[in-house]
Amino acid sequence: MNYKQHVMIGLASAGIASYYDLTSYYELSAVYPFQQGLFHTGLYYVGAIFGSLLPDIDHPSSYIGRKLPGLSKSISKLFGHRGFTHSIVCVAALYFGLTELKEQVPSVPALGITIGYISHLLADSLTPQGAQLLYPLQVRLFKPTTFMKKLLRR
Repeated sequence: MNYKQHVMIGLASAGIASYYDLTSYYELSAVYPFQQGLFHTGLYYVGAIFGSLLPDIDHPSSYIGRKLPGLSKSISKLFGHRGFTHSIVCVAALYFGLTELKEQVPSVPALGITIGYISHLLADSLTPQGAQLLYPLQVRLFKPTTFMKKLLRR
């Protein structure tokens, strides 16, 4: 997938999470960003955009990899593409890291980042290459091509 597709999926996921009140755990209501004004709404969706691009930091030619080439090359050498940064372990580390940094990273953009990140992993899981969500185990949770063929037959 390209970065534009990931951004659109990340924004849609953030909107759906907000609409269905999946954000209430974070003391946000379905309209919380709007209650706090345009600034908080912007932070939430900018966080979702950043989070939707972040997993591809492991690919030096990706959109975010080109913006941070040194970091991207280092992560790529350590883990390869769609390795650690595309795993549930990385999502958990990101989530706990952001919650620990809540003094420096307010909850509104942190929530957007987490939702965008998860949306990226789910989208990549549906591609033929898939994603190693259980990294370092070389296991895919489902075979994406079979899943998509069944989905398209309906």
